[in-house]
This record gives sequence, C-alpha cells and structure tokens, in this order.
Amino acid sequence: NGQQNLVRLLKALKTHLKQKTVISSNINNITSKMSGLTSANSSFANLLSATTTDINGNKLNYTSSSDAYPGFDWFSTSIFLLMGCDDIRSWRWLRTFSLLLPSGFLWHARLFNTPFISNEMNINGLHPVYAGIGHCVELIVEQEMAPIFAAFRMSGLAISHMVVHWTKQCFWSVLDWPEIVTYICVCILYGIDYQVYFCVALLRHLKQDIIYQHSLRNLLPFLKCHQIRGFSMRNVIDYMVSLEKKYRPIIIPELKELLCFNSNVSNTTNKQANV
Repeated sequence: NGQQNLVRLLKALKTHLKQKTVISSNINNITSKMSGLTSANSSFANLLSATTTDINGNKLNYTSSSDAYPGFDWFSTSIFLLMGCDDIRSWRWLRTFSLLLPSGFLWHARLFNTPFISNEMNINGLHPVYAGIGHCVELIVEQEMAPIFAAFRMSGLAISHMVVHWTKQCFWSVLDWPEIVTYICVCILYGIDYQVYFCVALLRHLKQDIIYQHSLRNLLPFLKCHQIRGFSMRNVIDYMVSLEKKYRPIIIPELKELLCFNSNVSNTTNKQANV
C-alpha cells in the first residue's frame, strides 16, 4: 500500500506541476469520483482522474525524459515518509507548503513550469538553488573558509554544483535519515537562509577530507559517492546561528529577488522569513 500511495502522490504532483493552468481552469468541471472527501482530497482525486494532457492537447508521458520534468521528487518522498505513507496528508501539506518561499528552494520540482521564475532564468535553465543558494554558499565559504574555496577552485569544481546535487536529492544517501528530517524542519521553521548555513556547516565538517581528496585529485567522486559520517545538527547549530546573524540581511533579500511571487504569497513569505 505504501508503494502504491507514493506512486499516486508523485503522479498527482507531477500532473499538478505540469498542468497548473489547465487543471485550475477545468477543475470545477471534473466530477468527483470519491464521495465524502474534503476539498483537498477531492482535488487530489481529480488530479488522478483528470486526463493528463498539455496545453496543446498532447498526452503527457510520465516515463519520458523529453518533457524535461526534473527527475525523481526526493523532497515529496521525504514528506510522504514523514506523513506515515499517507498520500492524502502528504498532498494537503505539500499544497500548503507550496505557498511559502522555502518551497522554491527545498522542493526542486516545485518551480517546474511555474510563472514564479524570471524569463532570464528560464532561458538559461538555471534553478534558483544554483543561482541563489549555491551562490550564497560560495560567498560565505570564500569569506569564512578560504582553504575549502581554494580546493574547489583548483579542482575545477563549483561549490554550487555540489549544493544542487545534495539538495536535489534532499541529502538522501549523503546523510542519515534523522539529519535529513532535521534539515527539512530547520529550513522551514528558522528560514530558508538556513539551507545556506546548513550546506556551509556541512562543508566545514568535511574541511580536512576536502583538502585531502583535492590533493589526490579525487574531490568530485568523493563528494558525490561518499556518505558523510559524524555530522550532527546539534554540533553545528550554534555555528549556523552565528552565520545567520552575520549574513541574513544579505541572503534573504537575494533569495526573494529570484522568485517573482505575487503579493499574497510575498506577504506569507515575509512572515515566514522572520520566524
């Protein structure tokens, strides 16, 4: 049942993200096949039962890579597990979470086919995590940990590349599950700039390994294939708070500028960013 529920959820989310305009305009014309459900449940059922066609009337192919959907949705899968493998509860939570600023950075698939990204970023194919979170991580690492920054540069590897790689898979196969849960909670409750501080703290934890692997010319395979051991949020939270005091006035405005949220969403995110 858990596997079937996850497939249902991911299909519904993919349809929703690919078809927001079409489904929102036709959702009232779709007859609900599940009686006694709440509006959230009905929307979820409608997404599953609706014909999955694009604006031109072509059927969507969930297994084809030609539609440019950003791969497996690791963040939604993490939320699904946190919700006890309940697809309806996960759908409700993700739909509400999608209105907050952190969703654009924590949930990579959230900004697929969305009007919230500027035309320039769409043309260049840059995800806000790369242009925003990755850039801010590089900025702090250059200021706070010059040896790590130099090791990346001399290896020909961008720190932003690793930030996107780690966050896209929601740190699966990189950190232990309790640390992944803590990462999600901290970024939502404390502010999305904590995603930046989390990545900086992770690189700080790996400082000696990064320098050593750079000397072996093995930095990229090490960072992509090696599970990080011994990292614990409780040991770095004070360091992250110190980074917040120093860099939040710079980072939060920069992240907000990347997303063209409407006024209603902006009001919500302004309140959330001050948590």
